[in-house]
Formats: sequence, structure tokens, C-alpha cells
Amino acid sequence: MGLLSRTNNNSTEPSLQELIKKYGEEYNNLSCIIFENPPNANDNAQFCQKVNTMIDKMGAVISLSTGRPLIMLPLSVDRDLIAHRLSKTLNAKILLSFQADSSEIVISQINSLP
Repeated sequence: MGLLSRTNNNSTEPSLQELIKKYGEEYNNLSCIIFENPPNANDNAQFCQKVNTMIDKMGAVISLSTGRPLIMLPLSVDRDLIAHRLSKTLNAKILLSFQADSSEIVISQINSLP
């Protein structure tokens, strides 16, 4: 599915909820990972693009308003393995790793972050 992002607040662009719902329609249950941007990342958009390249067709990456990447994967993909490998490769801290059976749960988890 690739990188799903919102570049500005244009009303024609899909909202975060719409992007998550669209991906969730393909899979009844999702695995999600949210990373903190590494301290050495000068450009959050570039970091999200790097995450997207590594995820490739396994799932979808959404650049959140904080610049953090939200990775959404089908349950058939080993979320813990992906999180561990990305964390080590990108030198990035895992903020949240969870399973969700609805877009509302994903939004709730995002909103719980500082």
C-alpha cells in the first residue's frame, strides 16, 4: 500500500481516520507500530520514507502529525520481529506496538501518546 501521508490540511486530502479506516478495510485485524523519530534524524519526512521503503509491500506507513511513522501490518506479519529489526536498523525507539480490530482503537492509541 505504501506511504500514506498528509502533507497539509487541505480539505481534499484524506484525514488520518480515513487513511487508517481504508487500510483497516483490507484487514479485519491490524498490527501497528509507532516509532519515535531518532535523535539524529534531520528530516522527519525522510525518516518516514525510509521506514516505508523498509516495510515495502508488507503493510502501510502513515506519517503522523508529529512526524512519527505509524506502521500498519496484517496480523500474518510478525509485528515483534519487524519492530525489533527496524528499531535496530534505524536506531529508533519503539513508542507503541499493538493489535487493533478497528480504526477507532488505532486512533485511540495514537491519541494516548504524548
